[in-house]
Amino acid sequence: MRAYKTGQGKWQVNFSEKGKQRTLYLGRDFTSGSADRVARIVTDLLACRNRGDVVPLEILQKIKTLPEP
Repeated sequence: MRAYKTGQGKWQVNFSEKGKQRTLYLGRDFTSGSADRVARIVTDLLACRNRGDVVPLEILQKIKTLPEP
């Protein structure tokens, strides 16, 4: 999964959760790098959820580094 920019200049992340397609709308205030970081974090969170694991501290620390909005 990766982030992509729509025609209107807004960032989105598409992912599948429990067999349903979902979209996380990020807006315009993201750079390419930060949008890709969000996509990797979402991937990691979903993997933890699917395995039934507790979210690792390193993923929580990555979330703290994201832009505030």
